[in-house]
Amino acid sequence: MDAGAMLSDHLHAEVRRMREEKLRTSPQLTLGKLIDLLSKLAADKRVRFDFRIGRNSAVPGEVMSWRGAYAELASSFSYEEREMPTVAQVLADLQFAIGKTFEGYKGGQYMMGETTPVWVASYGDSGVGGYKSQTSVGVIGVKRETYKAATGETYTVVIETQAMEY
Repeated sequence: MDAGAMLSDHLHAEVRRMREEKLRTSPQLTLGKLIDLLSKLAADKRVRFDFRIGRNSAVPGEVMSWRGAYAELASSFSYEEREMPTVAQVLADLQFAIGKTFEGYKGGQYMMGETTPVWVASYGDSGVGGYKSQTSVGVIGVKRETYKAATGETYTVVIETQAMEY
């Protein structure tokens, strides 16, 4: 191995170590923890994120490599007026990501695992918001939002997010 490759490997290892250290005190969920929390909820319940544009809820979409750090995972989102996915559908996407290799936005191959942090961003973006005003948004929890329906009391699953730095 030449000196350049050795230096590159060392730098990548140091960045990984620093990121793992930061995650120990961060509220951000990992892929494994998010799967664990969602697995405890009814599979047929609908899922949305805790932010909106006007009256439209942000709903989870496909998972991908996060543009902010390609080795981390992002769930895309949509504000479209469409049916929210179920817990089962979101879980299937998240479980599929474990052990899967994703291509980074500008190339490279990145395998996701249970300890991979989870972000919210659309393809090509590193956050939520307009082009120059994007905020990096991490997933920090899951909660039930109870409401009254014609058939009685029920709930929607809300994935909680928070603006945070990498």
